[in-house]
Amino acid sequence: MREYIAQLNDAGGVTDKVERRRAHRFGLLHAEVDILVLNHQGLLLQQRKDTGKWCHFAGHVAYGESPRQAAVREFREEASYPLPARHLRRVGSYRRCITRGSTTNNRITTVFLTLLPIPVADLTPQPSEVLRIAYFSCAAVRRLIRDKRDLMAVTAFLLQTVPVRLLDCVPNSTLAARHE
Repeated sequence: MREYIAQLNDAGGVTDKVERRRAHRFGLLHAEVDILVLNHQGLLLQQRKDTGKWCHFAGHVAYGESPRQAAVREFREEASYPLPARHLRRVGSYRRCITRGSTTNNRITTVFLTLLPIPVADLTPQPSEVLRIAYFSCAAVRRLIRDKRDLMAVTAFLLQTVPVRLLDCVPNSTLAARHE
């Protein structure tokens, strides 16, 4: 099944729809979203099936949908949870182009944050993509960033470059000691 995503111009405006594979094959600029769940339990991460590494929730913006709609859809697809759009706060965006082999992911990503206290027990990982979902304390996330073995590079990049210092939003003392 073909997946069509929003192709963008340099200013970030939607210019056309493009098949996802074509966008990556030719390095066409497109839209993506990152979703961060941060609350008293910590930062919610997913362990990816393909790499075994932990990362944030993310995905492409389908042609015809807004970044906020894409964030809701992607979280529902990856965690089987109906995240209310009204609880998503746009905290920034970034442009990044990464080439690996014959694939170039040239994207402008809108970053959303929610502070909702979502219980892990209410989340069901998408079996084809996600092994586990868990909360990590700020200290544990900092260790993941420093160690670089178990955290996807894009998540480390995101957590170090988003305009809001996410790991400083909630004091360590209020975070559960998950994965310490």
